[in-house]
Amino acid sequence: MHANDREDVEEVTTGDIAAIVGLKGTTTGNTLSDLNNPIILESITFPEPPVSIAIEPKTKSDQEKMGLAMQRLAEEDPTLELKSIMKRVKPLLVVWVSFI
Repeated sequence: MHANDREDVEEVTTGDIAAIVGLKGTTTGNTLSDLNNPIILESITFPEPPVSIAIEPKTKSDQEKMGLAMQRLAEEDPTLELKSIMKRVKPLLVVWVSFI
């Protein structure tokens, strides 16, 4: 599969490299296998993020949109950590980032 060219196939076997589009309920780190012959791989351990960034939304509407967007990113990127600091006049979102 290339960014501008895709070939549909009926089957993928050992040694093939393929891309699957539109899977629901899967995230980064999941292993796909045959239900009758499951494969369980060891979980990946990521180092503590060395960099943090504070993000402050301009409006209440921006806060909600940004929170949802950052949550989606964190679901896909296990090296991204999000923490909200609510003990302020305006909530502050702090993002810890690993560079892997």
